[in-house]
Amino acid sequence: MPFWQDRLFITLAQNASKSDGLLRAAVGLQTTI
Repeated sequence: MPFWQDRLFITLAQNASKSDGLLRAAVGLQTTI
């Protein structure tokens, strides 16, 4: 796997985990209110 593809995969994985965390936070806020 070329270097740039590896970096792209890491960035995608980080973005996915961030968006997952945001979704969980949003759901947590909705259930709290």
